[in-house]
Amino acid sequence: MLHMLSAVKLGAAVSPETFYSAVAELTAYLEQQKLIASTSAIGRRFKHSVMNTDAAVLQFFFTNSFDTQEQLEAPVEYMTGQRATGAPLHEKLWSQLPDYQRTC
Repeated sequence: MLHMLSAVKLGAAVSPETFYSAVAELTAYLEQQKLIASTSAIGRRFKHSVMNTDAAVLQFFFTNSFDTQEQLEAPVEYMTGQRATGAPLHEKLWSQLPDYQRTC
């Protein structure tokens, strides 16, 4: 199993509930297409002066899980390729975020 950690900062006009809804909608779509194994619950980031090794000002985090590397690669093509049918849901989510980091 492979995991991708996303840490995000919401736009000023975006409520946590709106963000949660967009993550749930995109996750359901990706699960239906078998492009993701699961998405964790969304947590609030706790800034800790010793434990954090970055200077980013990010508020929330969640993890996407993939069964294989092929499954990890498939959503990239699905969101950006010629048949980018998932692009509107992806854009709906990520356009709410002025700052984010993703790490696999």
